[in-house]
Amino acid sequence: MSTYQRGTAMAGAAVELVLAVLLVPLASVAAGLIVGTLPGPAPAPFAAVLFVQGVLVLAGVVALCGGRLSALRALGLGRPRVRDIGRGLKLLLAVFAVNVVFRALLWLVLPDAVVAQMERLMDVGGLVVGGVTPVLVVALSLFIGFYEELLARGVILQRAMRLLPGAALPVAVSSLLFGLGHLYQGVIGVAQTALVGAVFAVGVLRWQSLWPAILAHGLLNAVSLLVLTNI
Repeated sequence: MSTYQRGTAMAGAAVELVLAVLLVPLASVAAGLIVGTLPGPAPAPFAAVLFVQGVLVLAGVVALCGGRLSALRALGLGRPRVRDIGRGLKLLLAVFAVNVVFRALLWLVLPDAVVAQMERLMDVGGLVVGGVTPVLVVALSLFIGFYEELLARGVILQRAMRLLPGAALPVAVSSLLFGLGHLYQGVIGVAQTALVGAVFAVGVLRWQSLWPAILAHGLLNAVSLLVLTNI
């Protein structure tokens, strides 16, 4: 590849990275507007907004991939394998372990901040599950895990790998961006989510597949929502 071609490829990757980062906030605003115009109770269930947001994010990812299945497979969305279930459970256990250590250390330093963040998470969880059955909570959690992993560990991580040397820096950048996408959880939530994103990113790079991370992410969301809201 010539210097010009390499520069063009990197410029394209940079543009796609920026577009991918902007995709979630744009989809969030658009989803709120779309759901707000639909007939039904006011205000509309937050779960409906999340679902529409996910559909818009998926549409954006497909657009970034030029609508090509080969491009989606290159992101790690190949054929699911039975072994992905075991790998997903391993990632889930790793995430639980990281969260336990993170919260234990934080509790020793900033116990009040930990309590405040838990209350914030419970409020957010209540919004998500309000008027939604446990079965739909699990289904929505898996869907969120699917589109967030496709975006964060698919598009964003892969584009970062093209732009930055090695693997550690792309993992750090993509995980930080993933954490910042959860700014509504506060600074502690951003840090914790970034750590979780780093665990998922390591799994994706190790196994060259998004499916274990998608499964782990979806189950993590479901367990967290069901526990926080005592469903």
